[in-house]
Parts: sequence; structure tokens; C-alpha cells
Amino acid sequence: MVKAVPLFSYKHGSSPLHRLDARIKLLLIFAAGYAVLSLPSVPCVVCIAAVSAISTVSGFTFGEQLTQLKPAAYYAGLLYTVSLISSFAEHIPFPSLLVPQSADILLSLRLALAVQFTGLLYRTTSPLALRTALEQIEDAFRNFFHLKSPGHNTIPGFSETFSLLLVFIPQVFDVWQEVFRAWKARNGRGGIRMLSALFPVFISVCMKHSYLMSLALRNRRQ
Repeated sequence: MVKAVPLFSYKHGSSPLHRLDARIKLLLIFAAGYAVLSLPSVPCVVCIAAVSAISTVSGFTFGEQLTQLKPAAYYAGLLYTVSLISSFAEHIPFPSLLVPQSADILLSLRLALAVQFTGLLYRTTSPLALRTALEQIEDAFRNFFHLKSPGHNTIPGFSETFSLLLVFIPQVFDVWQEVFRAWKARNGRGGIRMLSALFPVFISVCMKHSYLMSLALRNRRQ
């Protein structure tokens, strides 16, 4: 059985995007995140198509790209459901109540584009490269403003803390897939019952991963 690829997990490759300096990709992802919030619908669709083409050139299949868009799809479905309930409450006639609102469409497109950019960052940059890039940016910032280096300290610095956050995000999706596959292996069905049964297990496993990561960090700093 082929193991499902966790969302936002690193994929080995030798494309130009894989070889691009991680510091540049970090700066681009923050700049893109700011720009996405101001894009109208049509440019947003064009950018989604462009990012999809870049992802294809970088070695990602169309199925992998759709998988990475799952968070945006779930959020778009939630927006549509809330809009539909609101339309019923306002007594909007059929079939107008089934038409999605333009604001919800725009928000969904922006979120899809942001997820695409984030996916490219994670899938083409290894955790070690991310951490090294953050440390180099922090060192450059300290040198520019003549700030004192924290040196050896039991409390992790900004770059170390933020890199751990970036690395932990794919692990969260990986944990959910493991719990979900275990539920399906026992012929479990979807719905509210599945969420009520899996969510406590999901939180417990994530907390265990966090604890083990903190222990590894503490042992390294001693």
C-alpha cells in the first residue's frame, strides 16, 4: 500500500525552485502573503494558474497539487455552508440562494493561492535549510542593528523557535493522516462520530510529538 503524502511535507528534487536559496524563498513567501490579501478575483485566478505551472515544472503532479489544496477546499465548503444557511434565514428565493457570494469566492481564491505559495515553500525546502536560513537572517538582523548575540542559553532564540514551528506544521498533518488511516482500517465511517472519536486522539498524539521535540531540544542545548 502506498503511503499518503503528508500535507506541506518536503519532497526531494533538483528543480530550480529546489535549488533556490531558502532565504529568498522565505522573503518571497512573506511578501506574497501580503500581496495575496489585496488581489482581486481575476488576477488571483491567473496567479493560481501560474503557481500551478511552476509546481508542475518543479516536479509535482496534478494530484499532489490538489492534495495540498485540501485546507482551502474545506474552508471554502465551510464558507458556502454558512452562506447557504444565511440565505435561508433571509428568505432568499430559489435558485438564487444556491449562488455563492462574490466575497466568499474571492476569499476562497485568496486562501487557495496562499496555500499554494506555502506548499511550494515547504515542499521544496528541507527543514534543515529552513532553519539555517532563519538563523542567517537573524544573525544579519543582529549585526545590522548591532544587537548582542544571546549566546548559549537554555531558552531558544527566535530563529530556533520559529523554525521548530515551521517544521511542526507538516507533522501535524502527518499525525492526522495516521489517525485517520487507523480509523479507516477499523472500518470506521465519517461524520460527527469520527471527529468526536479522533480529535482527542489527534490532540494527544500532537502533544506527545511536541514533548519529544522539546526533550530533544533541551538535550541539545545542555
